[in-house]
Amino acid sequence: MRSPAVSVLMPVHNGAPFLLEALDSVLSQGFTDLELVVVDDASDDSTATILDAVEDPRLRRLRLEQRTRAPGALNAGLEVCRAPLVARLDADDRCLAGRIERQVETMERRPDLVGLGTSAVLIDSGGRPIGRRNVTTGSAAVLRRLRWRNALISSSVMFRREVVSALGGYSLVVKRSEDYELWLRLAAEGELDNLGECLIAYRVHPDQNSSTKINNPATRSGIGKARKAVARSRGESERLAAWRQWVWVEAQRWGDLRRR
Repeated sequence: MRSPAVSVLMPVHNGAPFLLEALDSVLSQGFTDLELVVVDDASDDSTATILDAVEDPRLRRLRLEQRTRAPGALNAGLEVCRAPLVARLDADDRCLAGRIERQVETMERRPDLVGLGTSAVLIDSGGRPIGRRNVTTGSAAVLRRLRWRNALISSSVMFRREVVSALGGYSLVVKRSEDYELWLRLAAEGELDNLGECLIAYRVHPDQNSSTKINNPATRSGIGKARKAVARSRGESERLAAWRQWVWVEAQRWGDLRRR
């Protein structure tokens, strides 16, 4: 069987309220040479029923009987993705028209890129637009921002599967910031960039799992090591990377205090 050009990787746990919208947004893309790999992370709602009703042969399902949470589900999905390019999408978000095509064009034109994100339209629980999240563009500017904080919207990112797989995929010990930690490790391997266009709809709702709390020592350690790896790859001082890490930790801690 010929491998598709793109694997869209979507983990889901009890995602019934928004899952059908997410699925349709992928399978209705003008770029059709893709597979949609959905990892059902031990859902006990109607997620399985919704997936059963999809007749598109491009949908590939992987069911995990025990809950692993996002990093484990993503790694399980990566193992079955067949395409050289993997596009991430969360089960409560939507691809906008032309998303896959625009990212594929850019990745093919720029072989230096290992990952590419986009800006996003913000939507509420009912799918109504409520704003926009603009991202930094230009690989040099993205790297500058990434040294201090996350610079990519996880659900918008397309990356080269072989590079991420060689890095071991998502960390299982970094809690809540596994995407940021992976982007830092990717930045030590090649260039990251963003398209300024809004190519996904990012849903803002009370049940979303987007906390940035870093009270787990393994999280702080993992991100700190990734920061130093980026510094080494760019011929920069690891002491400077350590100082940036301290600033980031303090900023996250103060943010957590303000939210309490």
